Amino acid sequence: SVAAFSPDPPIADMIFPQIHFINHSQFADTWHWSFGDLNFSDAFSPTHIYADTGTYIVKLLSVSE
Repeated sequence: SVAAFSPDPPIADMIFPQIHFINHSQFADTWHWSFGDLNFSDAFSPTHIYADTGTYIVKLLSVSE
């Protein structure tokens, strides 16, 4: 599978801390997200709210079974 995603909006702030991650992965059956703040999701295109300001590295693992 090929993992790919885009954040919407690309940058969050304290007024709008929510980011929707749009999954563009191909040929995958399951998805494992790490939001960089010790929170995780197995949803296809999750939405995440960050509790604090900072820089977070988001990772997506897409798996073809």
